[in-house]
Amino acid sequence: MPMYQYKCDFCGYEFLMRMKIDERHNPEEDVCPGCALFDEVKLVIGTPLVSYSTNPGMTTSDSFNSRMQEIAKSKGQGHTIKTRRENL
Repeated sequence: MPMYQYKCDFCGYEFLMRMKIDERHNPEEDVCPGCALFDEVKLVIGTPLVSYSTNPGMTTSDSFNSRMQEIAKSKGQGHTIKTRRENL
């Protein structure tokens, strides 16, 4: 789930929240955690941070490195499809 950065236009308080993509504008309708004013929190435009883990205890970098090693090992092997003639 992506993490989005928010900033209060009044007090300058910045914070991150893990939100669903379709809910990313919800904090703009809430009070600022820093100064408690309404309608001052804005989504900081930029690329959302994505963090996930497929297994407990496994970090994203571990997963990425494992996958890259698998790709490197299989490089050049390609995929072949046997036709009926080859099977005869």
